[in-house]
Amino acid sequence: MKSLTMGNDGLPTLTPTPDEALGTPVPGDMTEFCADGSAVAIVTSVPSRSVRVVDVDTGKVRWTVEGRNIQALSFSPKGTFLLTWERLVAGGAPQEGNCTAATTSKESNGSGEAATVKGNLLVWRAEDGKLLAGFTQKAFRKPDWPTLQWIPDESLCFRGTTTEIQVYPGHDIGAGAIKKFSVPGGGMGSIRLSPNAAAPHRVACFFPEVKGKPASVRIYQYPEFGVALTSKSFFKAQEAHLRWSPNGQAVLIHTHTDVDTSGVSYYGSTGLYLLHADGSYEVTVPLPKEGPVSDAQWAPAGPVQFVVLAGRMPAAATLYNIKAESIFEFGQAHRNTVSFSPHGRFVVLAGFGNLAGEMDFWDRNKQKLMGRNTSHCSVGYGWSPCGRYFMTATLAPRMNVDNAVKLFKYDGDGPLHKAGFEDATLFEACFRPAAPGVFPDRPATPLRKGRKECESGSATATPVTPSPKPKAVYRPPGSTGALAAMLRAEREAVAGPRKVVNGRSNVSGSGYAALGGSPYIPGLAPLANAGSKSAVKKKARKEKKKAADAVAKALADAEAERAKEEATAAAALRTAAAEDPVKRKKALQKKLKQIDELKARAAGGEALNEDQQQKLASENDLREQVAKMAI
Repeated sequence: MKSLTMGNDGLPTLTPTPDEALGTPVPGDMTEFCADGSAVAIVTSVPSRSVRVVDVDTGKVRWTVEGRNIQALSFSPKGTFLLTWERLVAGGAPQEGNCTAATTSKESNGSGEAATVKGNLLVWRAEDGKLLAGFTQKAFRKPDWPTLQWIPDESLCFRGTTTEIQVYPGHDIGAGAIKKFSVPGGGMGSIRLSPNAAAPHRVACFFPEVKGKPASVRIYQYPEFGVALTSKSFFKAQEAHLRWSPNGQAVLIHTHTDVDTSGVSYYGSTGLYLLHADGSYEVTVPLPKEGPVSDAQWAPAGPVQFVVLAGRMPAAATLYNIKAESIFEFGQAHRNTVSFSPHGRFVVLAGFGNLAGEMDFWDRNKQKLMGRNTSHCSVGYGWSPCGRYFMTATLAPRMNVDNAVKLFKYDGDGPLHKAGFEDATLFEACFRPAAPGVFPDRPATPLRKGRKECESGSATATPVTPSPKPKAVYRPPGSTGALAAMLRAEREAVAGPRKVVNGRSNVSGSGYAALGGSPYIPGLAPLANAGSKSAVKKKARKEKKKAADAVAKALADAEAERAKEEATAAAALRTAAAEDPVKRKKALQKKLKQIDELKARAAGGEALNEDQQQKLASENDLREQVAKMAI
């Protein structure tokens, strides 16, 4: 194991941790810190399957569970309990395992013997490993984890099944549910508890789309579960991520379906909705660009706002208030990840995973871009608890080579440090969290001219090395570069950041807003003012009528030309048939065949013109002529 320490120059340094600090290093597959960082749970598969809880400050192993294939971990808000989930063995029976404390087994089960564990969703006391409760949960979805959710003071715990919401005493879950509420209709997919510490406590429940019945989200309030406070229904929602605002007043609903019926996207379709908990407001979040929603995250502190990344690449990023009204547009870029600092002051818009790893570092309060950087092949990421450093990691199994951890400053400067793992496989990387209030919310540190300022606030005497003068671009003789500068400014006005006032971008000139939202094409003359809505509709009706008249005239001209050609051909046949009886008979038979075709068309309901009706009237005369020629 390695820990993050501060060097003499004020920069973070990753150094090996002594064995006595965290015990003997062992291979680990998964780790989970409690909220204040005082304890960490470590899952190992070598030399045997086990999970152990370690006191981070002393390095003492509190307790260990052997022989269980743990797949997911989660601590309660205060770190009092540890929730684990594992797969059921064949036949659906729970696995068996032993729990022993680090000191004496009596601390674990009170009898000196290893406690028998039952179920696959288990609640352990984090201090001594005592098993408090067990449940059976077959399916597991990472977005729905944890499936047991405590309120911040841990006095209550909520659990959802497909048919009911169960409420348990938070400190004695094994005593059984104190309240159960059967949701009308059943079919509940997941629940999410509001994060507010003070009452009332609300639960958002998602019901997926089934057999043509639309999906829905309902919000209930404890303890009056009888009638939902509010609800919203929508289609194209097989799955949903429910994200509560930090104050528990609103919830973002990010829906997803595996199949896009329109055929536009291979990855399915998405939607984003905002629902206020008291039922006073609901809206479909207006997206700045058509396409899928890549990410949507609430700011963890400060003004109640959220950022959405939406649209086909390059995606557009927008800052909204609690009523889903756009406040600021960050611009368009290849980004799919939103990450706020713990205090909500800074935000990173990044393109991780299958994108190039580009990162934009923003000051949300000032709506200012502080810097940009790149971290290729990054999968993991996270902020330090002080909010002054941002970490990226290249992890397995996505990348089994070149695993590394990089540290950047809050403004994108760096990497300040890079740790490689050539002789080992890196599965996870994260900062040790800290309790709220340990680190204050600090604004960006201003830089003095000619002096470089440290994170501690004291300026050093080291002057800033001037950057080399960039090479000038080539311009033809007589060119001032004004045209290139104008096109560059227009392009930045379309995709660059801009403030939004009363739902309109605060942009003037020939940019995106001046064109009424239509994409701007460099070099194209600005569009004329279309006038009022009634004038636009009247002009559209005139153009539609004009187009219909033109189509009718074209059809009439084509029909007249065809009739003229038929008349010319018939005259030629008559002339030739007058000289030769055989040709005359063939011409008459051809006319009769045409008459039969016209009769069939008339029987089918088609209206015949005057020439066609005259041809039908000549049928008897033609048949008499054919009969005479046969005699």
